[in-house]
Amino acid sequence: MSVEWSWQRAADSLPILIDGFKITLLATVLGMAIASVLGLVIAIARRTCPAYVRVPLRWITEFI
Repeated sequence: MSVEWSWQRAADSLPILIDGFKITLLATVLGMAIASVLGLVIAIARRTCPAYVRVPLRWITEFI
C-alpha cells in the first residue's frame, strides 16, 4: 500500500481543522472562566463562612 502526499487534500482539510481549533479554543476559554469564578467563590466561602461550610469545602478542594 502506497501513500502519497497531496497538497490539495491538505487544503481541503484545512476548514475542518480550523473549525476544530475554534471549538478547542472556545472550550479552553470557557473552562478557564468557569474555573476562575468557581475558585474565587470557593476561596471566599472558605474564608468567610461558618465551620460547617468551610470543612466540606476544604475536603472538596483537597480532594480535587
